[in-house]
Amino acid sequence: MAKVCSVLILLAVAVVGKALTPSTFLTTVDQQRLRSVFEKASPYPDLQSAHYSILGIKLLGGTLPNAQDTCKFLQAKVDAGNIPSVYYASGAAKALGGCKFDVPNAQKLLGDAIAAKSSVQDIAFSFFALKNLGLSVDEKAVSASLLEALKTDDSPLSHGYAFMAASEMKGDTSKFFDNIEDVVAQADEVDDKYVQFEGGLFVTALVVDNAYKLAGKEKKAPTIAEDKVAKLANYFLSRKHVHQLKAAYQFVSAIKTLTDNKFHIPVAVSLASSVAVSQSLPVVQVRVTNLLGGDLGSMTVTADNARHLADDAVVLSKKQFTASSKEKGLYELNLMEAKPARGFYRLTVSATPKKADSRLIGTTGAEFVCSKHVTSNIELITGVLCVQTFVRLTNVKTKQEIIFVSEADSTLSNKFDLDVGASAKDFGYQSGKYSLELIVGDAIIENPFSWTLADAELTFPEGGPEKTDSLSQYSKRPEIKHMFRVPEKRPPAPVSMTFTALALLPLLILLLLWLKIGVNVSNFPLSVSAIGFHVCLTAIFGLYYCYWTQLNMFQTLRYLGMLAIPTFLFGNRLLSSIASKRKSA
Repeated sequence: MAKVCSVLILLAVAVVGKALTPSTFLTTVDQQRLRSVFEKASPYPDLQSAHYSILGIKLLGGTLPNAQDTCKFLQAKVDAGNIPSVYYASGAAKALGGCKFDVPNAQKLLGDAIAAKSSVQDIAFSFFALKNLGLSVDEKAVSASLLEALKTDDSPLSHGYAFMAASEMKGDTSKFFDNIEDVVAQADEVDDKYVQFEGGLFVTALVVDNAYKLAGKEKKAPTIAEDKVAKLANYFLSRKHVHQLKAAYQFVSAIKTLTDNKFHIPVAVSLASSVAVSQSLPVVQVRVTNLLGGDLGSMTVTADNARHLADDAVVLSKKQFTASSKEKGLYELNLMEAKPARGFYRLTVSATPKKADSRLIGTTGAEFVCSKHVTSNIELITGVLCVQTFVRLTNVKTKQEIIFVSEADSTLSNKFDLDVGASAKDFGYQSGKYSLELIVGDAIIENPFSWTLADAELTFPEGGPEKTDSLSQYSKRPEIKHMFRVPEKRPPAPVSMTFTALALLPLLILLLLWLKIGVNVSNFPLSVSAIGFHVCLTAIFGLYYCYWTQLNMFQTLRYLGMLAIPTFLFGNRLLSSIASKRKSA
């Protein structure tokens, strides 16, 4: 009997529970990936792609496409009668720099669109297109038209475009600023940790980005609760793997705004150390940054407490982290100095700037789950029930494998029992060396792993059939060929002839009766329709005979379809002529 389990290992999940402090940020790898998304959009399929690609590259400091070639593309693709087309092309041309761009009759097209009857998007696009092209724009008319259009469509998307336009106006925009609170109230909250607008990432980022830009113009903090800002930041970071150009650009723009504004800057507290904590790796490291991974200055980082998940025992309280000398924003704490028992601990962390900064939000309540790393009796203690725990045995020689499921008992310990003798058939009676491997994975485990425990020599009882290649489940099987059912044998010829005679007997009787009672053959109409109908009818009876003797059903139906058309036409004409004669008589 063999028993297979695993070792106690740290299964850490950064930020659990209802903590609102962002647990991640837009790393340099994330920024490189997004920059690659923008750069690889060329050659551009349309003006919208070119617009958001070029603006995204400029935001992230990437390499802009060749200005001359791109400018030619924009000039060739722009539709002088379409407002979004002019907006996308003019915006891309301005971002490129040095691109002389001209749209015939743009002043009239865009000026006429700045009216209350137009949509909010068209008004905003016309406003920016006029500015991009260096044309005159009546900002009072833009403001009045936007406010009137918002009465018809007050969706978050429309308000986002209105905020975008208002943030670039020089006049009074207080009415737009006052709408920020009402618009943010329309956002949906998810799992007490995320806030988003209907419409997804683009709409949410558009509203938040331009609400803060408008607030910067008004020099007043937007009426958005700090916990809601933290939840918005959590939502953005949960979508950082976006690949759609439009949403990706607006996402990056919103993140940049949330890292550099005068009112609210979310703080990201992320776990930076190895997931394992042991005597050899005793230090827990956390990184305190803004949403772009930027330094927030000198901070006082404190472990408010560390509680054992099993019994809620506190092993440390109000313990300060020390600033790392290797990297700014990195803080360390030797968790092993508290001499924790093995198991899982919830670590609550707070970060306070040494130089007061009222803009920073989410500086308290960051939570991490940590555990002590111990190897003891080859036993896996996860603290939680793993639903994906398997043991794989692979024959070293033949590479054939068999997988068993490890079941958890009432103490949440996963154990696997193998009765070698009883399982001989499962192994195909193939004795030899087997590699023993533990596979552990679950939705709550940050790093699922596969661990080769040992090589085991298994010997099975003799006399059982060995699983040869021909019996292997992976071996080639004989080709399956479809066979139609063999037709039933026809009856003997005498039986068929007798049946034929009996079938024709009524016809013979009919002819005899006609001779006896007298048939007026001269009354038969000698017309094309009469002759054609009877010839076709006779052909149908002949077809039935052929079906009985040599044709199959599909052939018969094909010929019957061909005969049915003239039979119907001749028959209809014949009946019509007979009816006409009766009326005239």
